[in-house]
Amino acid sequence: MNIKYILCLFPLILNANPLLNLVEKSLQNEQEISANFQIQEADSQLNAIKNSYLPSLSVGANYINTSETRLLNDPKDTLAPYAKITYSIYDGGKKTALIKQVQNIKKSKEYSLKNIKNLLTLNTVKIYYNILSIKSSIKAKQLQIEQLQADVKRLEKFLFAGMISNDKLERIRAKLALSSTQKSELLLRFQSLKFDLEELTGVVSSAKSGSFLKNPKNMKKMERDDIKAYEKYSLSLKEEANSKKSEAYPQLILENTYTNYDLNFKSNPMNIPSNHSQNKLLLHVQWKIFDFGATTNKYEASLLKFKRSQNELSLEKRKANIRYKHSIKALKLAKLKINSEKARLKSSNLTFDAILKKFKVGLVNNVTYLDALSAKYSSFAGLEKAKNDYEIQKAEFYYFAGISIKEQIQ
Repeated sequence: MNIKYILCLFPLILNANPLLNLVEKSLQNEQEISANFQIQEADSQLNAIKNSYLPSLSVGANYINTSETRLLNDPKDTLAPYAKITYSIYDGGKKTALIKQVQNIKKSKEYSLKNIKNLLTLNTVKIYYNILSIKSSIKAKQLQIEQLQADVKRLEKFLFAGMISNDKLERIRAKLALSSTQKSELLLRFQSLKFDLEELTGVVSSAKSGSFLKNPKNMKKMERDDIKAYEKYSLSLKEEANSKKSEAYPQLILENTYTNYDLNFKSNPMNIPSNHSQNKLLLHVQWKIFDFGATTNKYEASLLKFKRSQNELSLEKRKANIRYKHSIKALKLAKLKINSEKARLKSSNLTFDAILKKFKVGLVNNVTYLDALSAKYSSFAGLEKAKNDYEIQKAEFYYFAGISIKEQIQ
């Protein structure tokens, strides 16, 4: 009963967490589906290789027609259906190498899929919080516009009464026009981010607020899935080289053929049976002892490919470690910036309130007032952006630490 209750509530939980809902949608896009197909492809290749080394059964038939028979016991027509079982006893280790190669490829694809999922989650998180930041900027700009509109109405009354000059009113109108243009630019950026989110998730969303990522606490760095994928890919190249090397060893194949002969004689004075069967066992050994170094060259080329991949893997690991260390510093800086923006918002609000009072009685000029107004609303948007940037930095830290971002969303 409790399980059914939880299952019924699960869709509601997802809807209550807008970011998690968007992440779930992004993990169902074409990129993730293609990665799944690659795993299935590798799995099919693995099964094909394993099955190809099991005994195989083939059937066939031969028909022979002889126009002129020279010997009395030569049949005019011969029909010989057969069944043949073939089994590779030893192939120089090629089977083992090929199986290990495809197993490593499959494992590489599985790690690649996990990395794709984490990257899709990271990109979703970035777009989600960038949309929230833009929405905060639009809100702040709208509040600034409303304040300027109120100032224009108030100053128009003063101008009509002859209490102020026209240039003072025109400065406010110019600032209002500029703010309206800036708002339009923000709205365009907002639409662009919405399109990016739709492209990633397949749904139209305005990104409702209310989702956060857990704060990193005593998190240990793990190997990133893309690094693991490259490690397995590199090992597959090593096994590819081993499969090339196996061509220099003996090949041992066992064949057992059962044939049924149906003979048609023009004349049969010797009373040879017209129907008989034969079972033939063949042990086939082949050893290529000289090929002008072709096998050795193929092996060395594959081995160099493996060594190159190992060098590239070392580079990727070093870059991953650098990015992880940088993500720690960026996370700390993003957290400090929130405190800095809080102090800036508090200061700008106090400053604006003081200047507004003086501006209304003509003790400060337009420039001072407009600067204070811009600082007030930009600091409001700045604080919201700092909070959202901190969430993005947490997601980047989790990615570079090799931790699932999705599991940290709350």
